[in-house]
Amino acid sequence: MNYPAKLAKPYKVYLCGSEGCGKGHQAKIIAKPETRLVVWDTPMDWEPARTKIQGDIKELTRVLKRPHFRVAFRPNMYDLKNQFDEFNDVIYAIGRMMVFYDEMNEVTTATHTPASLKNLTSRSRHRGIKMLGASQRPAETGKSFISNATEIYAGNLSEPADLQPLRVRAGASFVEGLPQMPLRKLKHWKRPE
Repeated sequence: MNYPAKLAKPYKVYLCGSEGCGKGHQAKIIAKPETRLVVWDTPMDWEPARTKIQGDIKELTRVLKRPHFRVAFRPNMYDLKNQFDEFNDVIYAIGRMMVFYDEMNEVTTATHTPASLKNLTSRSRHRGIKMLGASQRPAETGKSFISNATEIYAGNLSEPADLQPLRVRAGASFVEGLPQMPLRKLKHWKRPE
């Protein structure tokens, strides 16, 4: 896929649901055609990546300057906040790629989204950046990403606090039935054009 300097429309996909609902599988389907993909891989299990970088931002920067890459960045868990900001700053500076944040709730909370992620969320289209984010619990994930999602895939969610951010973004009809969703099944919502 050839990435333009600026996307015609925003592309932010949020995937959520209990463990085993199919978030990771859906993310791999979405990311499969991408030729410029970087994954924030705190679970350290993103296997489709050709390159895996363990906490080295300079090495990540070098790889992201290539014309094509599929890389999983595995941060140093003892310096998560700083590495997350540095990771986002590099992505913003280079642009023209897809980024996937696996387990977003490890770096955001319901009441706090790091400034570096807010910057990407609000300016990604202008830098040619497509964004995917996944977490088990929407209630524990930064609202700025969820509220700007252009698409949502949701699996089984039974806590009312988890349904609320999705109800606000996608509507009451979208959250209907999510508590009863079987494993390996996701419900899809796309922002009206």
